[in-house]
Amino acid sequence: MISYFPNKGKGFAVKTGVLAAEGNLILYNDADGSAPIQELCKLEEQLLLGYDIALGSRNKDNNGSEVQFLLHRKIIGTLFNTLVKVFLVREFHDTQCGFKLFTKESAKNVFPLLTEQRFAFDIEVLFIAKHLGYKASEVGINWSNVKGSKVNLILDSYRMFISIFKVRVRRFKSKNTKVKQLNYENPNHLEMNNLL
Repeated sequence: MISYFPNKGKGFAVKTGVLAAEGNLILYNDADGSAPIQELCKLEEQLLLGYDIALGSRNKDNNGSEVQFLLHRKIIGTLFNTLVKVFLVREFHDTQCGFKLFTKESAKNVFPLLTEQRFAFDIEVLFIAKHLGYKASEVGINWSNVKGSKVNLILDSYRMFISIFKVRVRRFKSKNTKVKQLNYENPNHLEMNNLL
């Protein structure tokens, strides 16, 4: 069990856990159980095929996967993913699903470069992975909204905009990270396998 005080945000918590993990495969999964752990096998299959990162997705249908969204969550998610495609990474249907599996190598190289501690840490993780040359696969999973998960349409939309722009500015302005030194114009840094 890892603990710290005060609360520094979800991104900080996930980064701390990933950097402490010792397994050959490293999964992070939202604590509310919205993605059943049984879906892990779908992600493992992609790593066995040679991918470095496997992303659970609520926006891709795969072999009858079921997704149950509340309307306001669907609105926020659609808007967020549209903005992510425009400003950061275009390859993904759903960057915010909290169900992602990494090889140990990719996780240990990506997460030390993570700077976003809160809402947008997922997109910065994927942005870093892309420019470090890691391959990712996005897979549709079963997912259901869990009572008690709180989303504020207005407040979270505002935070969403701010977070995306913060990540974009931070990544393209920084002169002190490995990512800055890579060739942003090379579209072949990340190979995607979009399963339908």
